Amino acid sequence: NHGGLFKIIGKHDDNALTYITNITCTQTSLSFTLKFEFAPNPFFNNTSLERTFHLCSESGSIKSAVDCSNQIDWKDGRNLLFRKSRKGSVKPQYSFFSFFCRDNSLDDSASQQLPEAEDHATALAI
Repeated sequence: NHGGLFKIIGKHDDNALTYITNITCTQTSLSFTLKFEFAPNPFFNNTSLERTFHLCSESGSIKSAVDCSNQIDWKDGRNLLFRKSRKGSVKPQYSFFSFFCRDNSLDDSASQQLPEAEDHATALAI
């Protein structure tokens, strides 16, 4: 219930997030990995999703990295990264799950609107 989380969680994410069973963070001297474990759910087949961040040794700041050990295996019609418009076209939408897919899962215009990795890491670390 941290205010910063509202910046990275869409209302459409609420139901999927109820399936989180555990969150862990493992750390080395120059990186950390966030791992989210999930119970079986109607949205995707993965039992866990992770993302690794690498720290810049010169400045100590977070360098954006998409070292996901897995991609999200969405179930048919349940991909929260997209929504159907009233006219029937499919449009990208921001989702908490975008955090795991910053590489090429959304088109360029949608990915440019996503917060930087530092914003996600800061909000999740609090």
